[in-house]
Amino acid sequence: MCARKKSSKVLEAETNAEVRRLLASAAPQAAQTLIDALSEDSLKKETRIDCAKEILNRIYGKTLQINETDNEIRIVMSKDVQKLAE
Repeated sequence: MCARKKSSKVLEAETNAEVRRLLASAAPQAAQTLIDALSEDSLKKETRIDCAKEILNRIYGKTLQINETDNEIRIVMSKDVQKLAE
């Protein structure tokens, strides 16, 4: 029997899955860091606002974005919201 080499797409998919698994394991700590930053008085107000926006965007999706130069309206949603919309 001849062992078959994995294609580059298969290797890439396996690598991406491993990276996602590693990042997912750090997600609780990352979320807690954002939450802690909200009440950290030593941080700039803008930084705390950015943390709050990031938390809200992760929960509710990004807000409506209007591109006035092209008279377009683009709706940017988180993947979870996109799944619900389908």
